[in-house]
Amino acid sequence: RRSAITRKRGSVVTMRILCLVVVSGLIFSAVADASAATIGYRPALIPVDKPPAPVPLAIDPQFPTTTDTIQFTVGARSFDNEDDVTSQTSFPIYENCCSWAIGPVVEDKNEEDDTLFKGNASWRFNDDNMVYGTISEGYRRGGTNAVPVYPNPDYPNDPAWSNFDSDSVTNYEIGLKGQASRLSYTIALFYVDWQDPQVNVDTTVGAYYAVANADEAETKGVETEFDWFATDNLRFSGGYTYVDAELTEDLILPSTVGETELVGTDGADMPGTPEHTVNLAATYTYTLSSGMDFVTRVDGYYQSEVENSILNIDEDWAETMDDFQ
Repeated sequence: RRSAITRKRGSVVTMRILCLVVVSGLIFSAVADASAATIGYRPALIPVDKPPAPVPLAIDPQFPTTTDTIQFTVGARSFDNEDDVTSQTSFPIYENCCSWAIGPVVEDKNEEDDTLFKGNASWRFNDDNMVYGTISEGYRRGGTNAVPVYPNPDYPNDPAWSNFDSDSVTNYEIGLKGQASRLSYTIALFYVDWQDPQVNVDTTVGAYYAVANADEAETKGVETEFDWFATDNLRFSGGYTYVDAELTEDLILPSTVGETELVGTDGADMPGTPEHTVNLAATYTYTLSSGMDFVTRVDGYYQSEVENSILNIDEDWAETMDDFQ
């Protein structure tokens, strides 16, 4: 199936904030660079079915403070997006013989704007270690599905299929990072409250690929990393991540005109999200007499099984993909 789509990107309000306030012997600093909104995933990202990233802010870790142990950082980002879409779907192999193989031209439009915030506090309790806490907001733009809907007589899909809304997250994270002799490490606990999550589905009539909004989801877990120089030449590194990502409300989608359908249940695992991932690596560096380095590396990766789709009550979609390493 071929789909021709033209899109007009929206304008983005760009803002840069730099403030410095002395409060009770501490310096309050904030740097924010509001460019185009980006999509991310915690701890990794896929375009849809994964939460949008917390707001990326340009923060200078060397910004001066009146204390060597405590620092606060805040930032903000504003945006204004507009989408104009024209789309037509067809099956090229048949289009010269059958009129049904050429889909209708669909035009649609979507607009939205908002402001996002981030705050961070850190405490360096000795020269080599620190604890930190972060609260941040993330956003992923909505859009248009550009699929045929009612009143097109051949495609009685509910008009709600035309657009999908933006989704947003509030991210909470606390962590510990530092070093001890030749070892550096990071340990972080995170919780993501996900509103109106965008999910991959297809329309009731015509099976057009589409994005829809669920009501709520959440992601929580722990992420660890380490880097250890056992000797001047031998280095070990790795990490372990645990993620529990699931819907927290039933997924009810529009169907044909005026109808809805239950397609996913509260507690359904978010697709493509392994519960456990592990990576390990060993690197040995040998310096030759010429001054060049000869480097050998062995590494491995493991992830647990994942769900193929959020549509966990549909036998055609509900499939668990095996773990691999």
